Amino acid sequence: MRSKILRILALGGALCLPAWVGAASGIATVENLQFEVINLAPGNGNTPSLSWNTAIAGADVAVAYGSSITYSASSGWNVSYLSSGADTVFNGTSFNSAASAAFVGAQASVASDGVSAKFQTHGTGSFDSASSFGYGEFTLSQMTGLRITGTLSVAIHGPAASTFTPPPGTPADFAALFAQSFAYAEVSLLPFSGDGGSSEFLSLSGENYIPSSDPNLSSASFGDSILLPFTLRLFNTTDTDMTGTFSERAITSGEQLITPITSPVPEPQTWVMLAAGMLLAGLRLTHTRRG
Repeated sequence: MRSKILRILALGGALCLPAWVGAASGIATVENLQFEVINLAPGNGNTPSLSWNTAIAGADVAVAYGSSITYSASSGWNVSYLSSGADTVFNGTSFNSAASAAFVGAQASVASDGVSAKFQTHGTGSFDSASSFGYGEFTLSQMTGLRITGTLSVAIHGPAASTFTPPPGTPADFAALFAQSFAYAEVSLLPFSGDGGSSEFLSLSGENYIPSSDPNLSSASFGDSILLPFTLRLFNTTDTDMTGTFSERAITSGEQLITPITSPVPEPQTWVMLAAGMLLAGLRLTHTRRG
């Protein structure tokens, strides 16, 4: 595994350098949500009900793209993104109020039947993230059950070596491509107090280095996906109302960067200091032998 510093280094701007087909990507979704209220005592005249007391939904994306990179003997490699942007939307009027956010390679949305978040890198130096969520506090009437069904799905992808060609003008020291993806989806149904409730989640992550000249770096691409149908249950078997919460989240992020694969050539003053140090060490050794 290369050091963490390699993961944040990039060369060239996404606005002026072309992206390639094999971009890093990720997607996370909660889909096909259905709520079913069940009468646990149909013979006693009970009327089952589910009412939402408070609710909020949100979608958020953030992107940083294009970068410049410099090296100094004192601080090593330094990178700064040339541009960035974000979009955030919140809606608290009703449970799972529609919301959507998008910026360049990232998109997130909330709908009545679930949430989704996805990204696809769009340049040599690119970091994307997207997230969406729905949260509601509810009251479940006495002798009433709540069943929520749906599907969780996550998928990630990293480009293969055959899809990567260093952009024109890339120095040999920056001939490796690093890509990583992350995706997470979760649902939770819980009472405010007492036992019961349930939750489900899925998570995937992957990363790789794709070299153009360094045989010590991995050249394998990565890709994976999971699909999980789920059923959440909460039963109120008491003669009083029960309060609880339901939440859903979808999060994904990733980056695709060119990283240094060799040490930079020392600056002239570095060579001078090195030579001076070697000379001093030699003089001390000679003096010791003579003594």
